[in-house]
Amino acid sequence: MPTDGCGIQQSVAWLDEGLRRIAQLELGFITQADWCRETWGAQITTHTVKLFSLYDESYAQTMPLVQFKAALLAWKDFLQSLPLPDRKVLIDI
Repeated sequence: MPTDGCGIQQSVAWLDEGLRRIAQLELGFITQADWCRETWGAQITTHTVKLFSLYDESYAQTMPLVQFKAALLAWKDFLQSLPLPDRKVLIDI
């Protein structure tokens, strides 16, 4: 098992934090949120998410919030699944 990175447990907790911020947006408690990791960040609004490099903000991609939320949920499910050597996962967002 690799020893670098933050590990699966911390990654799942971090994804839960991102999903919590999305829920706050969906419920109208906030109108925008920032969510960052070591090398990239996300500016999240009620309808869109701008993903960008923390090293070069000119490198960015915008996507609908609904697609970003689906990607986070799929990522979390993948991290919590049993590792199977021949498993391939395709996520349609």
